[in-house]
Amino acid sequence: MAKKKTRPKQERGLRTRETLLLAAIEALTQSHIYGFRFSQVSKIAGVPQPLIDYHFPSLEALLTEMVTHQLEKLKNLSVEAIEANAAKPRKALEAYIRVVFELAGSDAGFRAVWSSYYHLTTVNKNFAAFNRVVRQTGNERLAMLITAVIQTEKLKGKPRTINDVATCVQGIITGYGFMASAETEGDFKAMADLAVKASFQLLEVNFAPVA
Repeated sequence: MAKKKTRPKQERGLRTRETLLLAAIEALTQSHIYGFRFSQVSKIAGVPQPLIDYHFPSLEALLTEMVTHQLEKLKNLSVEAIEANAAKPRKALEAYIRVVFELAGSDAGFRAVWSSYYHLTTVNKNFAAFNRVVRQTGNERLAMLITAVIQTEKLKGKPRTINDVATCVQGIITGYGFMASAETEGDFKAMADLAVKASFQLLEVNFAPVA
């Protein structure tokens, strides 16, 4: 079956939506989440504000799209990191942990959306529900990576512990990421090193070589 072609009008609409999305990310890097306004996005994008209202009926809709856009970027980089180290599970896990720090260190837009997103999960039930799904997906990916390390290195431990360790590693990534922004003047490399070290210490505590 032939793939349905995108009509010129649809293409223009998609390009406009992308322009607005990038302008919104830029706007968020310039202000706190509570100073974020459609008028700011309109000024940066150089378009009338009603055009933003047409594509995004509310700030929440726009913010959700921004988060989805950044998470897709993070997912793609994470998959690339895992695939590049597929033959060495320990390196794959380390690369996966480092991805978020590398992206946060190099992309101001990601940092702005990421920090705003986690704030929103504490005050907005829709973002909180969305975050539960996101973290579940991350937990499953980490559990897969940890399982590969265990199997390759012939370690032993309770199967249930894998999910517990995966959850803890998620917490390490998130916590050390925010520490890099708030307490180290953006030294994401140093905090990535600490996150990797702490994560592998967790594995050592919970899984031992088969005797």
